[in-house]
Amino acid sequence: MKKFKTLEKLIRFKSKMLDERKQFVGKLIARVSDVEIEITRYRTELANEQKAALDSVDAMMACTEYTALVIEKIERLERLRREAETQLQREQDKLMELYADLQSHEKVLTIAKTEHEKALEKKDQNNLDDLYGRKHSF
Repeated sequence: MKKFKTLEKLIRFKSKMLDERKQFVGKLIARVSDVEIEITRYRTELANEQKAALDSVDAMMACTEYTALVIEKIERLERLRREAETQLQREQDKLMELYADLQSHEKVLTIAKTEHEKALEKKDQNNLDDLYGRKHSF
């Protein structure tokens, strides 16, 4: 039906937007996970280096500078993770809004189509009633 085409196009468009948003959220989740893995790797590496540095004074001095650099890197990664988590939460909220909006449009379309079908059935029935009434009135 022509009168439903615009709404159907809108639903397809919003559905595509929803799919794209899901993909983006998936990438953000993967990014947060990757950053967490990297943070864990740096912390483990730092702990191992600090343990190994206990064996000599020269190693301790070198480890002090190394420790400062690794801690700085970990802090940057933690900031990055927090920012990504904040963005992820915003994107998930947008995803939920878009999903609710899409469901609303789909519901409107379903109701409109049902009402249209009922109106057509009623019109057909009235036409049959008129036709049947005319045949028997002669």
